[in-house]
Amino acid sequence: MANNDVNDNKLAIFFEDAKAAQSVDFPDSLTERVLADAAEIGAGFVVPDAAAIANTPNWISRLFAPIGGIGGAFALGAFASIGLIIGLGGAENLYDLPVMGDILAIFSDESGRSTPFDTLEFLMAES
Repeated sequence: MANNDVNDNKLAIFFEDAKAAQSVDFPDSLTERVLADAAEIGAGFVVPDAAAIANTPNWISRLFAPIGGIGGAFALGAFASIGLIIGLGGAENLYDLPVMGDILAIFSDESGRSTPFDTLEFLMAES
């Protein structure tokens, strides 16, 4: 018998003993009060039915809802196009963009070793 089998058997016995020790009969009045409270609290929640979900404004809103709606789709498209423009421009042109030179200067290495941007320029020159 493997060590895992012994541990599984001990664990199963432990849970069986715990279930047997917890077999307490609650009075019927307590069960009725708990169920009544649960029904009262549950009545305050509104569960949308299928008809309400189907009547959302339009299919475009439903399509873009997982990414934040139309605004999220525009933001995603804007950042994707900015990334594409920067990617097509090449690594050597990144320093020419406004504010980008200051941001990239933070990552540049002053010790004379190559930086990730040098590697990127090398890879782009090879392609």
